[in-house]
Amino acid sequence: MNVPRLHPDTIEDVKSRVDIHDVVSDHVVLKRQGKDFVGFCPFHDDKRNPSLRSPPPNSSTTASAAEPEATRSSS
Repeated sequence: MNVPRLHPDTIEDVKSRVDIHDVVSDHVVLKRQGKDFVGFCPFHDDKRNPSLRSPPPNSSTTASAAEPEATRSSS
């Protein structure tokens, strides 16, 4: 499938207007763990260990299962 890409300026505009933490917390239960929030990623088979990590509001959100192994081990 050929998915059209958004212009980088459009992406930055959306990122500056929307707090990703608010969007994610509308769909995933997030619990504070240290300075971050964690939850069970809806895109992975999380059974016991939450793989979705959301830094405090106005930061980016990732699922550790979606990161390359080298990136995960360095955080």
